[in-house]
Parts: sequence; structure tokens; C-alpha cells
Amino acid sequence: MPRFFPAHRRLEAEAIRDSLLTVSGRLDKSMFGQGSLDPASLRRSIYLTVKRSRLISAMQSFDAPEPLVSQGTRPTTTVAPQALLLMNSPFVRNWAKAFAERIQ
Repeated sequence: MPRFFPAHRRLEAEAIRDSLLTVSGRLDKSMFGQGSLDPASLRRSIYLTVKRSRLISAMQSFDAPEPLVSQGTRPTTTVAPQALLLMNSPFVRNWAKAFAERIQ
């Protein structure tokens, strides 16, 4: 029997953040330029500056790469704080509100 839907696959931290921004309609698609340390930045996650002393907790919850050591693969975890972050984060709530306004 052929599969009509692709198999479930886990998204990386950057893809989750970028998807939320895209759906909300707030993604800043400008390319190039300086990165930002601000977790509320509306640019793609690739433009977030990684500073070892100021890691973005939302990215760390979803297994963002560890900046202190070299890694061949990322660990894959599914834990309660990930769901809680998506429900309680002020950034996610604002993006969800923007999405609701977009479809209304």
C-alpha cells in the first residue's frame, strides 16, 4: 500500500523557530547582514549570533548545537519542557496571535 503522507520527522530547533515565524507572517526575509543576540529577532535563525555566555534557552530546549564542543550529530530528545516552552513562551504567544489575526 503506498504512503500518501511523508513519515513523521523531527524538526531541528532552527526549523521550528523559522516555521513559527513564517506561519505568523512576521519572518524578516532579508538576507545577509549582521547577526543578532536578541531571541525576539524576526530574522531567520541562521542569523542568531551564538555567544557561549548568552545561549538562547528556547533553542537549547530543542537540542540546538552545543557551542562548546564539536558534535557529529545532535542529540534527539522529547521532553516536557519543549511542550511547555511552546505553550508559555511570550514569543510563541505573540507569533500565534499574529497568525490568528492573519487568518481572521
